[in-house]
Amino acid sequence: QALEEEGDAEKHQLVAMHQQRVMAHINERKKEAMGCYTQALNDNPPNTHRVQKCLQKLLRALHKDRHHTISHYRHLLSSSFEQAEREKALTLEHLTDIDKMVNQSLQMLDRFPELRSKIGQLMEDYIQALRSKDETPGSLLAMTRDAEAAILDKYRADVAAKQEEKERQRELEKQRKEQRKKERVELREEKHRVEAKLNGRDKFDPA
Repeated sequence: QALEEEGDAEKHQLVAMHQQRVMAHINERKKEAMGCYTQALNDNPPNTHRVQKCLQKLLRALHKDRHHTISHYRHLLSSSFEQAEREKALTLEHLTDIDKMVNQSLQMLDRFPELRSKIGQLMEDYIQALRSKDETPGSLLAMTRDAEAAILDKYRADVAAKQEEKERQRELEKQRKEQRKKERVELREEKHRVEAKLNGRDKFDPA
């Protein structure tokens, strides 16, 4: 039991270290992309192609962050449900922050009406294209706290339902084993009764 707990603790530590490394890499990419985007917007005049490329880079980095955050939460749900419950509020907060950054990065185009009219819709379609690659339940269009909460709740409910089903199957198997054990005991007792009866007949049979 102690060894098992030690193994679990080590496993959680490795997962946490991996998570830190991945997040550091993602944050670096977001920072670079945001620098590229703001610099492209500050060019006088801004180059449409460069702005588009930098904004796409930023949206990809933000999407990567969102995708990894959801994947990590799903991994926790299946490996440590209690840990997932503890981290749910933080996960939701992080997803909401990502959505805000996506919206703010698009709003930055509003200062440049010509740019907005050229690539605004294109960038919104780009976000939807990125999101449609994910198996994310719920509306692709909604980027709100409630929508993200609904996604996390859906994953949680799926795992909880699977766990309940597993528990139900385990209970059924336990009942079947107990029934088989009871039947074996009854068969043994019946056999002993028959043998005792036969032995008794042999003793008292005058023939």
